[in-house]
Amino acid sequence: MTSESIPLGVAPSLIAVSTGADARWSWQLITHSGRLLQQSADTFSSLTDALVDGRRHLAASREATRLRDEDVTGQSSRRRPPDLRIAPRR
Repeated sequence: MTSESIPLGVAPSLIAVSTGADARWSWQLITHSGRLLQQSADTFSSLTDALVDGRRHLAASREATRLRDEDVTGQSSRRRPPDLRIAPRR
C-alpha cells in the first residue's frame, strides 16, 4: 500500500479503479491535482466493497493525522470558538 500522510486541510478524493481483466477493484486516495496519497493493497470483488474499505481507511487516516499533529504541537488541531465577552454599558 502506498501511504503518504494526509495533511489536515487536504480533502482527498476517494476513487475506485478496476485492476485488470478479472474486474477486481481497488481504491485510491488522490489530491485534487491528481497526486496519489494512498492506495489499497487488497483488491475487492465489487466496486462497493472497495469504496467502503476506502472510506474506512480515510477516516482512520484523518484521525491518526489529527492525533499526530495534536501530539507534536501540544494543541488540538480543532479550532475552538473565540471567547465572546460583551462589555457592560456605561
